[in-house]
Amino acid sequence: MVRDARATGEWQAIRKRVLLRDGYACQRCGSSNAGELDVHHRMPRSFRVDDSPANLITLCDGCHAGVHLNLQVSLGRRVIQRWAVRVARLVDWHHDLPAGDLNLGPVLAALGVERLRPRQLHVILAILAGWDVLSVRPTGSGKTICFQVPTLLRPGYALVIEPLRTLMKDQVGHLHDRSIPATFVSGEVLPQERRERYDLLRANGWKFFYLAPERFDRESVRSLEEQARLDEIRPSFFIVDEAHTIPQYGDGFRPAYAQVGAIRERVGRPPALAFTATANRKTQAAICAALGTADAEVIVEDPDRPNIALVRYPIGRDDPRRFLITKALLQTIDDGRAIIFVPTKKVGVAVQAGLAAVGLDLEFFHASAGTANWRDMLQRRFEGKLEPTVNAIIATSAFGMGLDIPDIRLIVNWQHPFSVEEYVQAVGRAGRDGNQSTAVLFTDQRNDRQLLSWMLDREPGENLSDRRRALDEMSQIAGRTDRCFRDQILRALDAPKRAKRPLSVRILEWAFSSRGSTQARQACCDHCSPQLVQPLRVAASTTPRRGRTP
Repeated sequence: MVRDARATGEWQAIRKRVLLRDGYACQRCGSSNAGELDVHHRMPRSFRVDDSPANLITLCDGCHAGVHLNLQVSLGRRVIQRWAVRVARLVDWHHDLPAGDLNLGPVLAALGVERLRPRQLHVILAILAGWDVLSVRPTGSGKTICFQVPTLLRPGYALVIEPLRTLMKDQVGHLHDRSIPATFVSGEVLPQERRERYDLLRANGWKFFYLAPERFDRESVRSLEEQARLDEIRPSFFIVDEAHTIPQYGDGFRPAYAQVGAIRERVGRPPALAFTATANRKTQAAICAALGTADAEVIVEDPDRPNIALVRYPIGRDDPRRFLITKALLQTIDDGRAIIFVPTKKVGVAVQAGLAAVGLDLEFFHASAGTANWRDMLQRRFEGKLEPTVNAIIATSAFGMGLDIPDIRLIVNWQHPFSVEEYVQAVGRAGRDGNQSTAVLFTDQRNDRQLLSWMLDREPGENLSDRRRALDEMSQIAGRTDRCFRDQILRALDAPKRAKRPLSVRILEWAFSSRGSTQARQACCDHCSPQLVQPLRVAASTTPRRGRTP
């Protein structure tokens, strides 16, 4: 059997030897641009010939495409992308482009991405230019790629502050699948394993390192050894994912979020990059103030998700017909998944029991459910990575927000949350693949607001008045059925106007970004598309009112 040098790890040495022999120049056209040179097998590897230099020749991407017609598009794309970078540099009269490597093609290939989505490049260029950046992009629009690409293009590693373990595990898992070194540290990780992960960080063994802000709290993590390790961290980028949690959590629910600016100082004040799907102007200002980035580049995209139909349905919180409606909604999903969001563990347990009473047994995903291993297994079953699969779950927002699954077709909110931002975050779990999905919001104006007000009264913090105003706004929008639901939400989020891009950036977008496809809005909301409510009414009419919620 012919030995494959690629499989044995010898390929890079052989490739270097061939390039040196050929004078680092294409043997057909003479091109000597090192970034465009490939080593080509004269006799195809499918013939089971070996990787000896005698069977190898140096070719540029263009000439390589000519002898590999089955790969001519992908190989030709490399040439086009490199020339696009050169042309963009030539027309960059106002110095809009950052210095350094802008050839994004190999990095996108490493991440398994063929092309960037619209307007991702704007964020990436701002990061590569060394700016502090706050990016507000719709859910499912690819925020993580915006910080993964710059991190892979620049030396060092990124420290990623993430609020939820499910989010950490999801992102680290995706990077691991692409052979990109990434890890996280949390309370679930055993002490010896934590030490080894910190050891590898010290040895520059990771490209992405995920932590919750509580790891830096000397009261929460009392290990002097770990605190000493944290003092050594000097990342190239300080990233805060789900940045809306800074003002939302830092007011008392998770006080460590009020200290993100101090954490950034502690790790050497690297460029701060904050990402979220929902932040109006007031929230944007609060995020920048907390991070100490008053002059940050704030890049805000239109938050609308036209492929998600928004449906409000007024029905009493204790009305048992909610369970029949939910069951009917789940039965309409032929291909995809569903999440039922509940505000508290107590409500979730009641919902689980009520659905079981109508013949629907669902798992409840929350912080104290089972063991850490059980929660991991449930998440993998819901993602379709482990048998038996689960297509619908009940979840508290804290755990459901960590689920990044493309084919969620239905979101049911058992009641409206504290704010418009939190509602959009929940709804944004749906339709991340761009296909049509539905979000149903059960409303009971008096009882919903009563429960949330009771919860607010027991929250510590100084900005309860802001939280109450946000609750009032969400409650009003949920109950104002005489107006377009979507339009009210977008107005509350201060949807921006798009600025004109310079020619140099448009050239790079042409080479590296997709044009994007405008999703045909099949239905808007219960006000604009009343037919959305009809299936719920039919399901509700099949069962008389009786009793109270189990």
